[in-house]
Amino acid sequence: MVVHIAAPDLSIIVPVFNEEDNVREVYEGLAPALERLGLGWEMIFVDDGSTDRTANALDALRSRDLRVKVTGHATRQRLSQALSHGFRYSRGRLLVSIDGDLQYDPEEIPLLLAALDSADVVCGWRRTRRDGWDRLALSRVAFALRRLVLGDWIHDAGCTLRAYRRSSVERVDLRPGEHRFLPYILARRGCRLREIPVTHRPRRYGRSKYGVGRIFEGLRVLASLWLRSGRLS
Repeated sequence: MVVHIAAPDLSIIVPVFNEEDNVREVYEGLAPALERLGLGWEMIFVDDGSTDRTANALDALRSRDLRVKVTGHATRQRLSQALSHGFRYSRGRLLVSIDGDLQYDPEEIPLLLAALDSADVVCGWRRTRRDGWDRLALSRVAFALRRLVLGDWIHDAGCTLRAYRRSSVERVDLRPGEHRFLPYILARRGCRLREIPVTHRPRRYGRSKYGVGRIFEGLRVLASLWLRSGRLS
């Protein structure tokens, strides 16, 4: 006899790379917030080729709660591919992406989901960011370039705390570096976008995975999207 397990209402997608000290606290912060929603949910950790003990920590969580799912890559593919993988693996009619570094507040997920009543995609906006001056300056330059070249009005393209209707990301297959431009790509496909302010907290454990190389990657992706702009809709 084949047993069909109903798909959950909500899928939380958490890409992680070398976050062994964070994943348990991520789960313990998310689970109570999700319980209060009154929806069926699954929490999907996408392990992007971690080289520390992240896999062991995730196995412990999966044994503790069957709603925790673990998938990912044998070697690191970076955030864009990790998000795409999570979208494909998920089963919920509503999706939320959130980083695995504890810098976002799970208690704000209900605000993003409520905003989906009038949108297909809701993007978090870190109006007050807990980053160094160098990253803040780069973000301001990146925003100006995206607005000039693409007409992209999203204030905080680097914020991965977002909520989506499943229909908005079903055919998404991001190329390397395109996660920062995902709202723009979805808007070009006709999705309705909203932004809402979210809290940004200092990183507690581990180190940021972003380096100077992302400047050149961002410029490359910006040029690619400009050249492909007519084919994105």
